[in-house]
Amino acid sequence: MERAGDQIGVVARRPPWGLGEVLLGLAVAEVAGSVLLLVWDRLSHQTAVAAASLSAGQLTADLLGVWIGLAGAVVLSAHRARHSLDEEFGWRIRLWPDVPLGVVVGVAAQLWLVPALYEPFVHVVPHLARRLGAPARQLTGGAHGNAAFLVAFLIVVGAPVVEELFFRGLLLRALERRFGSFGWSRGLVQLSAIVVSGLVFALFHFEPLQFLGLAVFGIALGVLASWSRRLGPSTVAHASFNAVAVATLVHFH
Repeated sequence: MERAGDQIGVVARRPPWGLGEVLLGLAVAEVAGSVLLLVWDRLSHQTAVAAASLSAGQLTADLLGVWIGLAGAVVLSAHRARHSLDEEFGWRIRLWPDVPLGVVVGVAAQLWLVPALYEPFVHVVPHLARRLGAPARQLTGGAHGNAAFLVAFLIVVGAPVVEELFFRGLLLRALERRFGSFGWSRGLVQLSAIVVSGLVFALFHFEPLQFLGLAVFGIALGVLASWSRRLGPSTVAHASFNAVAVATLVHFH
């Protein structure tokens, strides 16, 4: 039997959270990330503006601040509902089929889907390939040795876990609840929530040139989460997507 929390459209149990917690999480993430990065720069006498890429310390400070907002909103919502993250947002990963499915989707999206999306613009936008990779190089380009392992962990493990809990857990389900209240069909509610959550995911990264790729990938992650009603497949796909990018940029020696 489908659990009440897994239903789309008309939900028997109205959870004590919604888009308000989503907006709170985004606001806190933005403020906390900026504050912790500023504090780190002051303490270490570093300047993100002058550097070609973020140091491991700067990246850690920025991400920790962002995660305080995103993960905090998810944990707060689950606590208010008096449920675990699994019960409320489907937070669990199964060896089968989550891992192989997620790896295939993540790698294919990074190596095939995103390049295919931008192929029509290669001869229109000067140095498109290099400009598309600029944000990733800023995050990882200065890392080597032990710092490289820290950067890889943050981007390949930490970011996918936190972002999937927030965007495909809290946000996607809050949107399903809101759209379901309009009396729409189950399919339309599901599709609308997936598309909107993907667009918000792309906007959150503040990368205009990368928006198209991030939005389409975010929609693909939403499809995985909505289909499985768990965050396992989308988390593995997200981690695989990031791992391919990190592997080409970070130096571990």
